[in-house]
Amino acid sequence: MNTTEPLTAPADVLSQRRTTLLLLLAFVGVLNYADLQSIAILKPLIEHSIGWTDAEYGRIVGMFQLATAVSYLWAGAVVDRLGAKRSIPVAVAAFSIADAAHALARSTGGFLLARLWLRPSASLAPPSVIHR
Repeated sequence: MNTTEPLTAPADVLSQRRTTLLLLLAFVGVLNYADLQSIAILKPLIEHSIGWTDAEYGRIVGMFQLATAVSYLWAGAVVDRLGAKRSIPVAVAAFSIADAAHALARSTGGFLLARLWLRPSASLAPPSVIHR
């Protein structure tokens, strides 16, 4: 039996795919913002293991906020160039690697480098999610 009808997915399958995609995008956003707040919660533990002072912690947080402001300036342009389909996996992979790099930090400087790597990579996620 040869039919010439185009193959189309039923409406309920498309609706389920859209819902799954929306939930995955929401998870990326939650993961991104939860990670940003984790340093404040973990400060006492990290402070003990790395041995930083309150002033060094303040510098890390300040530099991280500066990196946030600067990285959002160019993140949208990168997403426009790559497209959402490519930028979302790139962003998730990059900030996952940056997260893992925090475990390798043995000094305040190493931790600062991991934080400064995290922010630009994580800044790609919000514009990727809203990109059309």
